[in-house]
Amino acid sequence: MKILIFLLCALTLTSAEFVEILKNLQVLKEGKHERLIQELQTKKFEFTTDMFVNAVQTVRENYLLAPRDDDDGPITPDDIQCGLHLLAMIEVVLYHVNNNDSTISLATVWPLLMVDPWAKVQSGWLAGNIRNPGHFTQCINIDFPVSQMNLTNPLLEDISNLRGKHCTVGIRGRLNDSDFDWPGIGGIPIQPPSPLPGLDIGSIWPQGLFIDMGICFPAPCSDYIVEVIFRLLLSYLGLEPTQLFTNNRDQFCSTSETPPLSGLDIGALVLIGLGFAGAIFATIYEVICIKMKIKPNEMSAAMSLLSNGRYLFNMRKNKEHIQCLHGLRALSLIWLMLGYRFILSMVLPLINPLDFVLDFSSGFFSTIVFGSQFGVDIILFLNATLITFLFMNKMDRTGRVRIWKMYLYRFMRVTPFIGILIFFLMTLTKYSSEGPYYGFFTSAQIPACEQYWWSAMLHVQNYVNPQDVCILHTWMFSVDMQLFWFAPLLLYPLFFFGAWFLLFICLVVILSIGCASTVAYFYGFQAFFLNMLLDTDKLFEFIRMIFFATHIRMGPWLIGVFCGYICYRCKDGKSKINWFVASLLWILAISGIITVILLLYPFHQVLDNNTSTLANAMYIGFARNIFALSLAWIVIGCYTGSGYIINWILSLSIWMPFSRMGISVYIVTLSAQMVIIASQKTPLVFGSMEFLHAFDGDIILVFIFSSLTYLMIERPIMRVMKYLFSIGTTKQPEKEEINGTPHEVTFNRVKPSQSFY
Repeated sequence: MKILIFLLCALTLTSAEFVEILKNLQVLKEGKHERLIQELQTKKFEFTTDMFVNAVQTVRENYLLAPRDDDDGPITPDDIQCGLHLLAMIEVVLYHVNNNDSTISLATVWPLLMVDPWAKVQSGWLAGNIRNPGHFTQCINIDFPVSQMNLTNPLLEDISNLRGKHCTVGIRGRLNDSDFDWPGIGGIPIQPPSPLPGLDIGSIWPQGLFIDMGICFPAPCSDYIVEVIFRLLLSYLGLEPTQLFTNNRDQFCSTSETPPLSGLDIGALVLIGLGFAGAIFATIYEVICIKMKIKPNEMSAAMSLLSNGRYLFNMRKNKEHIQCLHGLRALSLIWLMLGYRFILSMVLPLINPLDFVLDFSSGFFSTIVFGSQFGVDIILFLNATLITFLFMNKMDRTGRVRIWKMYLYRFMRVTPFIGILIFFLMTLTKYSSEGPYYGFFTSAQIPACEQYWWSAMLHVQNYVNPQDVCILHTWMFSVDMQLFWFAPLLLYPLFFFGAWFLLFICLVVILSIGCASTVAYFYGFQAFFLNMLLDTDKLFEFIRMIFFATHIRMGPWLIGVFCGYICYRCKDGKSKINWFVASLLWILAISGIITVILLLYPFHQVLDNNTSTLANAMYIGFARNIFALSLAWIVIGCYTGSGYIINWILSLSIWMPFSRMGISVYIVTLSAQMVIIASQKTPLVFGSMEFLHAFDGDIILVFIFSSLTYLMIERPIMRVMKYLFSIGTTKQPEKEEINGTPHEVTFNRVKPSQSFY
């Protein structure tokens, strides 16, 4: 309630009231602000500059309640410009107030331009509408020429144009805390209201209520000065300044100025230019070779958009492949995209966030959205299925597999992509968009990448730095790569000992389930990780010990090994399963998937969550493995001819491009969605239809960007690696018809489903 009074009194200020607050920075201490103005008006500029420096220093030393960080630096010329801008605002308004001048002109209202973008009291507090960034665009677009300000003080003649700087600050209150002195009106004490009737706020939000708001200050004001002045404003209005939450100030302030290009930024732009130039050159080169009916050099044509595009959108099917994998991979990526859209949108301001808590999370559609967490398990399962199937067929045909080539090809297909993503995150992302929260989103992972880029490139960050992951969603590549390194130790014995070794794999799966359930039970982890957001220590432990741990996540991957081996044994593609048994297995598989998803419902309830610790532990241990086991029959059934309409749907050619660029889609999806959502400048209305509409746009945008990254990064790397591996071999190149002309190729015929990924 105190915060509500503060916003009612402060955020609906007129320009004169705002000036009075600035003027009462004489509450700086015993009239020092008033004497400062007098000194600035009577002394020489050199002397008054020193006076203002001393005043700013006084503010820093005496009026900032929290200690200043060492990295804030000394007083700068911008600090002085900031103070002069504030003084100019005071002079203009006081002149018209003191002289009863009601003339309205641009020169008289320009201080209001700086106040108007501030966040005001909005409706819907009880619906959770407590985050208001104000008018971001209006603030940063302020650029008022000094010549039109009608300033009479000669000290203000040389100040720069008035430009706006938008900052997002938060006020953190402590509800139900006896140490917090709530104010009263007319001697009647005010008790804090509960936004959720019947719910103890202190029990679900120990840190209290967090009010998020946008403010606008002159651009020369450093982030630190903004914090100082805002703390003083809070103190003047009777709110405890210690409730101000301004960690990482530089991530929450924005201006219209474009940051200067650094050497790394220029390097990133050059890299992009070289990439496009290389693609254009390779395409022109290949077109010329086709017209002249000569074979192009494989290395020179590796980046050709023509052949790479033809390969990506080639819809021809190979009956020897497991065609349903295309549909499963594409649907898993789309499912992940759906979950990201809903969950990421909850991080930024919403007008009705409690609708998410009270309505959406209690509906069954939310179970489908939150069930998207199984998308990663599907990808791990499909990768293992494909690796095993190809390994067994290779051993069957040639009797050997060059492990070093298998490792190198997999490493080179994934790692350069991650390296490029890290490089662009640390350079050009800040130029991609803007918004009140964009700086925080784009800067949050940079420190982790600066320190742990090497663990991301070596695919060990899920164990080395699980709480500081560089590029959040790349943890999956660490898990998958570690399992891939381990794969030959399973695949060779499986090939030579056959079904007997499957018993060992089943035992390892059981041990993984037991380990996950035991850890989850003793640590009290919840099956739905978002329910642990209020206990960050437990959430970090869950991420480290369960979510990122390879030995916990390997169950679906091992089941994929089992599935790939069964498909290899049934490589003729003809069904050998009795129709009654096949029908029973289909019922069990579909029932297993539906059950696992629907059982998530009671675990993701926010209000009425009465699930026991044992139930959460059992779900954590068994859910993803039951899901993968159900998928195993879907793949086996489709491959052996028992898939019927499901096989027809999953084997449609429309899934093939999306599946082929699976790595690109996975990396681009979360990155693109974070940029889009972080660019949000006003609170959104939460609603399933609204978010599904945005999700449709995500699919189109991700497909476009994924296609570009696949054609210019992923596919060229694959072609170069295959060409290098083919050097010294005597295998005759296959022939492919290009525009009706027989054309020799050595690397275009291999489908992604034939590679070890």
